[in-house]
Amino acid sequence: MQKKHISPAWLPLVVAIVSVTATLVVWRALRKQEHVQVERVVKLATYSIEADMVADMDIRIRDLADLARLWQIRDQPSKQEFETRATLYISHVPGCVAIGWISPENALKWVVPVDGDIYVRQLLAGSSESVRNKLQSTLQTRSPLVTPTIVLLQDERVVPVWVPVFAGDQFEGFIVGVFRVHPLLDDITSDHSDLGYEVVVTEARRPIYILSNAIPENEWAQEAKIELPGTEWRLRIWPGAKVFPDTLPLSRVVLLGGLIMSLQLSLTAFLGLRERNTAKRIDAVNRELTAENAERRRAEESLHRLSGRLLSLQDEERRRIARELHDSTAQLLYGLTIKLKLLSESLVSSPSQETQALSESMQMADQCVRDIRTISYLLHPPSLDELGLAPALRSLAKGFTERSGIKVDLSLPEDLGRLPRDVETALFRIVQEGLSNVHRHSGSKTARIKVFNAGGEIVLVISDDGKGFPPEILVTSAGLGVGIAGMRERARQLGGRLEIHSSSLGTEVMAILPSQYEKTIRMPVLQM
Repeated sequence: MQKKHISPAWLPLVVAIVSVTATLVVWRALRKQEHVQVERVVKLATYSIEADMVADMDIRIRDLADLARLWQIRDQPSKQEFETRATLYISHVPGCVAIGWISPENALKWVVPVDGDIYVRQLLAGSSESVRNKLQSTLQTRSPLVTPTIVLLQDERVVPVWVPVFAGDQFEGFIVGVFRVHPLLDDITSDHSDLGYEVVVTEARRPIYILSNAIPENEWAQEAKIELPGTEWRLRIWPGAKVFPDTLPLSRVVLLGGLIMSLQLSLTAFLGLRERNTAKRIDAVNRELTAENAERRRAEESLHRLSGRLLSLQDEERRRIARELHDSTAQLLYGLTIKLKLLSESLVSSPSQETQALSESMQMADQCVRDIRTISYLLHPPSLDELGLAPALRSLAKGFTERSGIKVDLSLPEDLGRLPRDVETALFRIVQEGLSNVHRHSGSKTARIKVFNAGGEIVLVISDDGKGFPPEILVTSAGLGVGIAGMRERARQLGGRLEIHSSSLGTEVMAILPSQYEKTIRMPVLQM
């Protein structure tokens, strides 16, 4: 079976999905851990507040029961002693607004403070049947009783605490303490009010106390029971923003960092994919350019081989034409000149108009012979093949001076000897073209030709004192003409090079060729 590979185009999306998924998994795990941690902290706070409420309410009830024990010490305490002990209790217990002694006949006998009787009287008047039944049950257990809260003056909710009074076995009534709920529970929860929790106490599903009412209920709310003798309160707590750290929770940092990292990874994958595609396109263009360059080089090599072959054929054709002109046409013209001379000598005794015409024909024939010999020499000097480069250059320089009037200074090494035929032909043609350029373009009255050996190379230098080439022509090679191009091609075909240095003081053409050239370029023979 063939394996399916993900297309590179989908790589950024795959990276984004994987990284986001991993981020969400880690975030969920951290979120759950944070939830457990917050829930544990809220449970501890709930347990602490519950324990404080139970303990503080138990202390207040026991202290109120100690007041009822005055009747067990003596049959009936004095009113002053009662008031002193009650006043001391009220001063130490915030929220306690009244303490009264109720007789067995349900009549108020003593009350502290004096204006607290209104609380006690309303309490007695508003007691329900179920409260009275619970009070009767305490006569058997002789234990305190906390009855449900009740709303008295100005919609103020209070909680009554009843303690039965006995002098020996004789029932003497009840000590009742009236506590305002909010001040009482504010004092009990004072240690927790600044911790950032909302505290709500309910009784029979009705809220009887709210700590601040400023924190909306949230998912971390916890509940506990506050069991009091005779009633039961429900405690509900949830945390506010103050409970959490001021900085972002770890889960949010991980979520934000993970999403940023996912974006960076996706962007990196996208840029990498784009760079890869760009590199592929560049590589394709490079391959195309390489192929084009190789094709161009092959075309240039073919062109150079063709140029070399054409130059070789041109030299062969020049050699053949020069040979034919010298061996046939020139001989015929020379014979014609001899015949005309003999005819002229036979007619010298009778001068006439025909004799003058014959004399002019002889002059024209002589001129034709000289011109044909010159053309034959220029096409291909016989001395180049027969005697070598040095004699051919001397003859060329002499003839050039005679024809142009330009003095040529020729310097040749004594041990020049014979060179390969192609090298001698190339050097002769370069000198021939160079002298032609001196005559036609430089305006110089002198020319210098120097040939010398330099480390296995033959160096040819042609110089003049003319006006030189403009610098821009030397830089671009435009305007140098086909003669210079032919000189360069001849040098290149033999593995050499041609250098031109020109200024307003003159021009120097230097050709450097290998002295032992082996012809390695083979061209097919053209069918003529």
